[in-house]
Amino acid sequence: MKIEYSNMPFGTSKRRFVVNYLLNKLRTFLLCTFKFRNVNYRGFVRIMGNCRFNKTYSVTLGHNVQFGPSCLVDAPLSVGDYVMFAGNVSIIGRNDHDYSVKGQFIWQGAHQKAEKVTIGNDVWIGYNSIILSGVSIGEGSIVAAGSVVTKNVEPYTIVGGNPAHYIKDRFESL
Repeated sequence: MKIEYSNMPFGTSKRRFVVNYLLNKLRTFLLCTFKFRNVNYRGFVRIMGNCRFNKTYSVTLGHNVQFGPSCLVDAPLSVGDYVMFAGNVSIIGRNDHDYSVKGQFIWQGAHQKAEKVTIGNDVWIGYNSIILSGVSIGEGSIVAAGSVVTKNVEPYTIVGGNPAHYIKDRFESL
């Protein structure tokens, strides 16, 4: 087993880092084996406290993926490698209830399945962001804190706002 020390916090000893790394691997294994059976992962994954995954949707996670505290996944999800979700990120359905029938309460509207969300490699999703189902977030992108992503995000771009819009390219030149 190869441990990557590049992500080791300053002031932490290698021994403590390794112990925490191994305990996290065990915690992820137990969570995905018993609590979140619909979550498939390959490589290192860190799922912080109070995260929730809807059991009716398939979730696939790559290597080096982290979910901050209190994240919610309520749509099918595919995540690449080296992806960070800050705390309180929600991935939710776009059209959960059919509200188009005149004379029918929204409560009575048919519940619709959410479309898949795809997130590429090397993506950072900021705190308290909401991603609606059916979107793709391109490789190398950053979603600013508090954003509501309603459309696809191009690779290597930074988006933010409600609804999320293009802010700038991540790098000056590609």
